[in-house]
Amino acid sequence: MTMSSAQKKRRGQLRKPAARKRLRARLWNEQGGKCYWCSERMTMPSGGDPTPRDKDATFEHVVDRAKGGAWGGDNVKLACYRCNMLRSGSMRQFAAVT
Repeated sequence: MTMSSAQKKRRGQLRKPAARKRLRARLWNEQGGKCYWCSERMTMPSGGDPTPRDKDATFEHVVDRAKGGAWGGDNVKLACYRCNMLRSGSMRQFAAVT
């Protein structure tokens, strides 16, 4: 049995909002509320405001999904919206904070 292109696209994603919230909370605690790239303090995005702010926490894939990166494990971190957008589809300009 073969998968449709829609099934392939969804494969490996966190489909349930509750799972995304748990992951965001776990990463927030692990990283101490700081951006993976710039180490500045982030804010948790408010659910009611659709416009992201520069320091809102966003999911960041260390190895881009487009380049085969997974949705989990050590490949997902939290980064501020600004850093995430700066990296979007380009080579990394920042050194990873470990």
